[in-house]
Amino acid sequence: MPCDSVITAEMAWASTTNPTILVESLRAAGYVAQQSGSVVRFSRGTVSGDFNTTTCRMTIRNAEDGTEGQIKIAYSKQVVESQGKRFGWKFDWKTNAAGNLVATVKRRAS
Repeated sequence: MPCDSVITAEMAWASTTNPTILVESLRAAGYVAQQSGSVVRFSRGTVSGDFNTTTCRMTIRNAEDGTEGQIKIAYSKQVVESQGKRFGWKFDWKTNAAGNLVATVKRRAS
């Protein structure tokens, strides 16, 4: 592959994707992210991308191996945390020996 090539990844997201949670999750994953109208733009190092809230399509430029998965995991964590907040739950996230993300839930006293 020529050295001036740009690797682009495209992902379709669900129509229920919450752009506010997406921005929060991207920031938690170390990206600079902001929403302007119907577009969420983000970048970290040489990786940059955008998410169109109308079409629910994400484009990532200079994607590295695993970038798409990292973004999806960050979004999933943020969704779980936002829903848990409603019940006063807190989460302690760790990766187990098998490489899976595991959350310990701390519930508020009743």
